[in-house]
Amino acid sequence: MKLENCAQVETGFIEKSLTIESNDKGTYKIIAKEKPNGNKKERIVEMTFTTNGIAALLGTWIAATSNSF
Repeated sequence: MKLENCAQVETGFIEKSLTIESNDKGTYKIIAKEKPNGNKKERIVEMTFTTNGIAALLGTWIAATSNSF
C-alpha cells in the first residue's frame, strides 16, 4: 500500500507531499518531501513506525481536526 497527499501550494516551492507506505516487516514509513523552486535541492525526511505507532499518529491527527471530541 502506498498513499500520497500533496500540501497546499506555498511560495518558493513546486510541491510538498506526505507519503505513507506499508513495509513487508509490518511497519509503516512516512516520507515527507519538498521540491523548492530554483536551484535548491529537494529535501526528503523518512520516518518508520510500528502498527501501534502509526495508529497513534493517525488518531492524533483525527482528534486534532475533529470538533466532535
